[in-house]
Amino acid sequence: MIWLVPMVLARAVCMAAGTFSYFSVPRKEIPSQACVAEKLSALGPRGEVNRGSIPQLRGSASSLRNDGRRSSAPTQGSLAFSKQVEEFLPLIIPTSEAVQIAQDVASCTQRLIQTVVPEARVEGFANGSFFRGSAFAVAVPEVEIIVCVDPGVLLHRLQDKLTHNQGPTGGDMRMVQKTALRVFTELLVSQGNFKFRRSAFRCAEPKVTLMASIESRLCSKAIPIDFAVNCMVPLHNVCLLEACGEVFPQSKVLALLVKRWAKDRGVCHAPSGHLAPYAWTLMALYFLQVGATDEAMLPPLQGVKAHDSFAVRWGAALPEGAKQPLDKTGQGRAPVHAGELFRGFLCFYAYEMDWAKEVVAVRLGRRTPPSLTQSSQRQAVACIEDPFEPSRNIGAGVTPEGLARTQEELVRALALLDRGAPLAQLLDPWMQWSNSL
Repeated sequence: MIWLVPMVLARAVCMAAGTFSYFSVPRKEIPSQACVAEKLSALGPRGEVNRGSIPQLRGSASSLRNDGRRSSAPTQGSLAFSKQVEEFLPLIIPTSEAVQIAQDVASCTQRLIQTVVPEARVEGFANGSFFRGSAFAVAVPEVEIIVCVDPGVLLHRLQDKLTHNQGPTGGDMRMVQKTALRVFTELLVSQGNFKFRRSAFRCAEPKVTLMASIESRLCSKAIPIDFAVNCMVPLHNVCLLEACGEVFPQSKVLALLVKRWAKDRGVCHAPSGHLAPYAWTLMALYFLQVGATDEAMLPPLQGVKAHDSFAVRWGAALPEGAKQPLDKTGQGRAPVHAGELFRGFLCFYAYEMDWAKEVVAVRLGRRTPPSLTQSSQRQAVACIEDPFEPSRNIGAGVTPEGLARTQEELVRALALLDRGAPLAQLLDPWMQWSNSL
């Protein structure tokens, strides 16, 4: 065992010097930490990108020009990467089995919760395939289980669980939401096949991560789920993707690929100060509106809430009662490889997006500065508007460190693509103690 000591010491010295890498390729083929530091030095105090201080991408085997837009003919390298992406997509797209399992978990959850709140309804969402597993599968689960119940009913049913500060006539409804989440979680863990993993009560929409074990012929292992009460984000996400998929099918594919990359590289965990999965969806759709080509692939997206359901209408807001025409933007154009769109997405947010001067607003579908009249956007590091609730900033919880980490990952991914690295290397799980490049 004595011979291990020099190796461990040597490894520690290399890691401290920034020369240790877990990739099998020679270190000199990958941009150095100094190169990344030079690009990251362009980040201001709020994480904004100073495009004048960032060098342009080097000539590469890519179907995108240095300005992030498509060139006339894809090269052999970009076609090879696009083929890898096409082969990978079936592994992450939610299957009918995954959707059924999410519904089974929701049904099991609803039976238990209705013993306390009979009026409760539980919805299950499968945002991706979870059969093959992935990095950070528990930190960012692919299944979301949402309890939907009128806040007034919650207040009435849980009166004995609330503190003396919440009276029967009102009170802090966010506290009621948190109390309901605690009560329901204890119920699921004590009487159902659920195990507690972690909680995130400081997020804009509090949630708990559980491991759900259900009796199903479709799946025999425990499934990580995010559990929340009256959380509208999953409904917004599904509604947007379904509507955009009808106009430009590749939009759903791009959103899935982007979220999987962000998840594997450890920049998709909102409680850690990173962008949430829903934020990545909005960023992918916004890119297709303003950054993909000279012509938008998606129209502006107006989120509409009607009673307990949500819908999306195209184009600018119309007077109440007016008929909304369907914008066919994105239909009838030549097919675009998902790999090409993914690289364009990386390029746009690494080198074109200025977070200090721009808000991601799919509702507007055009590049616009943050609103100075909305407190949620004035001081935020990243401004990402929810098209269903324009006053809400989905990026409000992002920290400067979280945005800097995201920028670092964008630069890393482009550097790897620039030298023809395979998709597997782009998705290599991030580990805090290893060199990110």
